[in-house]
Amino acid sequence: MAISDYLDAEHWHGWEIDPSTRTSVHAWTKYIPFNGVVGTNGEFTPTGGAARTSLMTVDTNDPAHNLVTNPRVEDTTISMFTPVGLTDSNGDLSRSTAVTAALGAASLLASPTGSVVGEGFYWTTSTLPGNVQAPRYITASCVVRGGSSGAVKLAIQSSAGVELAASSAHTLTTSFVRLSVSYLIPYTSTPVAFRVAVVTATAAHSTDFYTDKIMVESNTTGVANTYVDGALPKTASGQHYQWEGTAHESASRVRPGVRVIRGVRIRNDSANPLYVGIDADLLTTNLAEEGIQVIQNEVFETIFPIDARNKITVRTTGGDSTVHGVVWGLHEG
Repeated sequence: MAISDYLDAEHWHGWEIDPSTRTSVHAWTKYIPFNGVVGTNGEFTPTGGAARTSLMTVDTNDPAHNLVTNPRVEDTTISMFTPVGLTDSNGDLSRSTAVTAALGAASLLASPTGSVVGEGFYWTTSTLPGNVQAPRYITASCVVRGGSSGAVKLAIQSSAGVELAASSAHTLTTSFVRLSVSYLIPYTSTPVAFRVAVVTATAAHSTDFYTDKIMVESNTTGVANTYVDGALPKTASGQHYQWEGTAHESASRVRPGVRVIRGVRIRNDSANPLYVGIDADLLTTNLAEEGIQVIQNEVFETIFPIDARNKITVRTTGGDSTVHGVVWGLHEG
């Protein structure tokens, strides 16, 4: 239970978590190397990266799985996307670099020439299991942009094209906007396939629209996860993105990062004293009392496994410090 579940000090045992024998001897499965600069304000700036408020923070996000095989339209082959209601399947649905993509170099351009609802494209899933043992959803999300007119929607359809669920109609603008939708898969012992479509939502339209960062997932929450593909960089908490096959031509996933910190090794490469906090925020007024001091060229290393479940913080006095080292941990605790 979370600390907030306990309202008074009589339940202090809820503030401390003792790892079981099973988890305490679990092999360390994750590691996060670091190399950068610690500031007097407590920020850590990795070499070539952006500043963050701690050396590392544990990962609380669930894994995610993107079933779409060319989700950010980086690959030149777009045959996995099927035109619908477009008069020319080659010219009216294309890979485009005409506008700045939401991610990567390209986006998918649909150029409706008619004036009916439902013009655009769809992507077809493989057969997905039904709700035999537990509720399962199909969720989808993408980002879209266009001109100054026209509206589109993101829809989940049956394999025959019957609409089952849809997002609200979105009036296109010149900025990418995220759409999402989910559908509870009916109880069935037979796996079923679905279409995920991005189509016009109004009969009167005259604007091309671009789609990027397409994600389709089958999960038990019914909530569309944050976009995933295998080309995204590893996060500061150790989340690792990967393709299941050829890059930009296969499904992708994000594996969990460090959820429990088991060890830290840090070297201070600068003359300014460095202070390390384990599951603690260090302030300039309490560095000597709560921070573990690491002087120039000294290494601090946790010899025995620790059980930190929040963060590792660092701070210096008198000027910035260059540091390097590694954090070890588990993907669950």
